[in-house]
Amino acid sequence: DWEDIPPAVGWLDQILQGIEQADAFIFLISPDSVKSEVCNVELEHAHKNAKRIIPIVVREVNPKDTVAIIRDLNWIFIRTPEEFQPSLEKVKVAINLDVDWLKEHRRLQVRALDWDRQKNPSLLLRGSDLRNAAKMIGVHEESDPKPSDLQKIYILFSRRAERVLTITWIIAALALFVLALLSYVAFQGQQLAIAKEKEAEAARVEAEANREEADRNAAIARAQKTAAEKNALIAQSQRSAARAQIYQSRTGGLFTSTLLAIDSYQKLPTTEAEGILRKNISLLPIPVKEIQYGGDILSIAVSPDENTFVAASEDGTACLTRFEDGESIYCTESSGPVLDAAFSPDGSILVVSDSLGEVHVLNADDGSLIKQINFGVSVRDVNISPDGKLLAMARDDARINIVKISDFALYGEFSVFGNLRVTAFSPDGRWFAAASDQGAITFWSLGTKQIVNSGAHREEVFEIAFSPDSQTLISGSADNCAVLTSPFSGKQLLKVLNEDRVVNVAFSPDGEWFVTASDDFRIRVWDAKSGEERMRLLQESIVSEVVISPNGYWIASTGSDRTVRVWSAANGAEMFQIPINAPGTKLQFSADNKYLVTGDQDGQVSIWELSTLDANNGYIRFDEFIGNVELSPNGDWLAASTNGQVWLLDPNLNATQTSPQGKPILDLRQETIYDLAIDPAGTLLALSTSEGRIITLNRTGSTQTLSNNSGNTTKIVFSPDGQNLFFATGNEEVQFRSLNSGEAGILWKGNSAIASITASKNNLLAIGLNGRIILFDLTSNTVTAELDSPGNNQFLQFDPSGSSLVSSSPSGQTLIWKIKNGQFERFFEIASGQVSSIAFNTSGSRLFIGETDQILVFDPNTGTEVSRLRQKGELIALAPLPNSTMLLTASLRTLQYFDLSSIKDISGLQIIDSACSRLTQNFSAAEWAFFFEKDEYKSLCEGLPIP
Repeated sequence: DWEDIPPAVGWLDQILQGIEQADAFIFLISPDSVKSEVCNVELEHAHKNAKRIIPIVVREVNPKDTVAIIRDLNWIFIRTPEEFQPSLEKVKVAINLDVDWLKEHRRLQVRALDWDRQKNPSLLLRGSDLRNAAKMIGVHEESDPKPSDLQKIYILFSRRAERVLTITWIIAALALFVLALLSYVAFQGQQLAIAKEKEAEAARVEAEANREEADRNAAIARAQKTAAEKNALIAQSQRSAARAQIYQSRTGGLFTSTLLAIDSYQKLPTTEAEGILRKNISLLPIPVKEIQYGGDILSIAVSPDENTFVAASEDGTACLTRFEDGESIYCTESSGPVLDAAFSPDGSILVVSDSLGEVHVLNADDGSLIKQINFGVSVRDVNISPDGKLLAMARDDARINIVKISDFALYGEFSVFGNLRVTAFSPDGRWFAAASDQGAITFWSLGTKQIVNSGAHREEVFEIAFSPDSQTLISGSADNCAVLTSPFSGKQLLKVLNEDRVVNVAFSPDGEWFVTASDDFRIRVWDAKSGEERMRLLQESIVSEVVISPNGYWIASTGSDRTVRVWSAANGAEMFQIPINAPGTKLQFSADNKYLVTGDQDGQVSIWELSTLDANNGYIRFDEFIGNVELSPNGDWLAASTNGQVWLLDPNLNATQTSPQGKPILDLRQETIYDLAIDPAGTLLALSTSEGRIITLNRTGSTQTLSNNSGNTTKIVFSPDGQNLFFATGNEEVQFRSLNSGEAGILWKGNSAIASITASKNNLLAIGLNGRIILFDLTSNTVTAELDSPGNNQFLQFDPSGSSLVSSSPSGQTLIWKIKNGQFERFFEIASGQVSSIAFNTSGSRLFIGETDQILVFDPNTGTEVSRLRQKGELIALAPLPNSTMLLTASLRTLQYFDLSSIKDISGLQIIDSACSRLTQNFSAAEWAFFFEKDEYKSLCEGLPIP
């Protein structure tokens, strides 16, 4: 920082270049360094370039405060003088461990970076240097440091360039031969003309030489200028991409990250910038409209017709607005802040209340006043009974008036102990409930007017909600508890404890689970019967509002971190993270689940289109983690395993189904299911266990044990005709078992562990090993090919036609092979993250790659990514349904269904437009000056406003 960086240059760029050229990267861990943004940028850059990272603790820190990059490494401690010398020896060992590979890794990374920045083909590897580098990359796939994605791409492009160069030389040689032949034929006729031209040629040569020298000088000047401009453009693109990554990880930074990535991609369309854009696109919904009010948004109510909503503001206005286009139909004004709004069940009446005690009953179609009621004291809540006959008005003097809507005659007047906080009708219209700041909850029977009291809490109650069947009421309180209470007896049925006060509660539409939002920044999902915590979601700030979509698939939350997040109720996946301008206050889904409306403390109401969620078509949640999933060939049933249990399920999911129907067909108790396979006829299921057993199972539950390999874990697959079962054992061999005759034996034996096996319809068996793939012809029982495929080929899959093969290693190197001239040849290489599953759709037109938290969708004919699906956790299985657009996925405890027909492909040419469609505005002039300094301002997204 002080001596090696020249004056007047970008210090961060110099540091990042220094990291790229280093053999190893030492990170001194202290409370200051783990919080430093610059230190973490440098650490991320070292990790991105696959440098050997050596963490040294110089001052004590809480490991939870560190990023995963260093948290998962073995730390060296130099905190005291006594630790210095012995720990320094450990540092030396860490630096010099496999020093030849370390130096080669650094050399390759520096050369790859130089090539990536300049895109100069002369910088690619050639000849023995290329072959040695490729060999080193393959051998050290699992070494430390691991080969970087850029190194792999560099090797890939070097191979392609060498092939092109070889072809070019051949063509040039043929051209020279033809030219020589023609020259010989014309030689005799040219001699006389040449002699006569010698005198004139001498003068011309001199003039030509002078001209060529001038041209060369001009060309050199142009080339130098072009190179300088290109290098400057590369540096600017990389700078924007690096900043986009920083803001991508910041709460509320996705809009800024997307604009920076757009700038980077427009300057130079790199895979890095494209990856940032695709992830951001998957996290951002499409904005419909932003509407500005004059004060805090205090309430949002959705009309029963699904088309409109009312937002009530502190500025005294309440406006009826369309979801589809955000156009205001009408607004009503009150003397004071509008506190609440409610529609009648038939949508004909809208009721609003304000802080000065006025209640306006309006015609919901045109906003005309039907009735005005004035209590002279603030009316906190208004509610209309489910049958539309009663209107309840809760006042700040702890009294509740219920009137008949037909003539506004008083039906009943009730009060609570303490200051009134929240009220609610039960869905069946039988009960009305109110809660106070003293923790008391009071139920009134609307038929008998009987009062039932409950002391559910010791402190203030913030929110209440009836279950859909009206049998229970959930309440959240400042005593850190959420309590389920019976309205019939007032008794506590269930109590769950949070780590801070519970400010929000909500029931799922089916009543099977409920959510709580606590001031500990967490949203928890609880089982309504057992009280078990199903999942936990992190908002990264105090949560002010949480709502559940009408279909029960989504949970939306907002709070003081200035974001709105939409989570999957199936597995807790973060589907959207929407930046907003101020702390969020209110949220509501449209009744058809197509839109989300948000309100904040600055009075901004925003409408967001949730069309990308249409792909999610339902889910099944298990009590335990899913191990394997297999779909029958015609898609009429599927098998799933959880530990030692096997379930047979109908893939035609009932929209309301959220748990597996029936009981497992097989329970092995102490054994774990390792792999599943279904025969081509769809009548027999085979499974392997952690105890080494191979078992077949028909759909009636009848089982047969075929083999016992003494605890060796086993991959299994049926032959294309279904007559044989093949299984790879820990003995480094592939065995077979005839299902008709019972004949068994060894099909193929190797000298290294088998990572995977798969069979094609063309009677080929692919065997995945470390660094290679064996292709075995099942007709002739011979090895037909051995493919050089770096890494441990843990995942193999033929396409439905058998003409393509995809292989992938956990390190993220995925190769597509296609048949050419009767042999499989490498077609494309895909740089992805850590792969956990792969699958083709039934037509072979799409390739799905499962990673942690996402599914990448590729066109296998071009090797390009076309779309991306959000998920949660490691994708352990992908199963497209035959002759359908449905995709079945498995991760954690959840089977999830996606309708791929609703997913739009996004090509590289469309990615800028798609990213811009997720934004609400361009950079302001001040933001542009901050990021781009003296560069002339330009609009990155045409059609978006410039603030």
